[in-house]
Amino acid sequence: MTEAERVRQVLTAIFRRRGGEGRYTRLFENLPAAQQAELRNEASVGAGELPVIGSVQASERWLLITTERIVWREKSSVHSVPVEQVHHVDPEGFNARWKTEMGTLRIETVGHETHIVSVEPGAPLCGIWNVLRNLEARNQAKQGSAG
Repeated sequence: MTEAERVRQVLTAIFRRRGGEGRYTRLFENLPAAQQAELRNEASVGAGELPVIGSVQASERWLLITTERIVWREKSSVHSVPVEQVHHVDPEGFNARWKTEMGTLRIETVGHETHIVSVEPGAPLCGIWNVLRNLEARNQAKQGSAG
């Protein structure tokens, strides 16, 4: 098993256990084939990069989490954050009913950039947040051992 396959397996398990699929958001292999092809093309998925979670709410609003990047499109702009740059993730506008109502996560990078990412509320938001928190913890552990 390659490192990318191992990472995909871990992130898939976290998404299933700590959240789940929704109307638009699914494990990549559970998306319709046309959406898989569209996301691979739009996100320019590279060789050795494995898609894990995909969400297509509209042609101008999608999200793809791979073993190497978080890629999303809002209107005419495509954004990308390498997974090793994830420093902190939390829900935007946290409140008592955030799990069912909130639809955005704030990603802070190691370089102190902040990105707001739209996600499907409910179980998909919880699953994606926990996947990104896992990446955050991995990155902090690497920084701790490198320092």
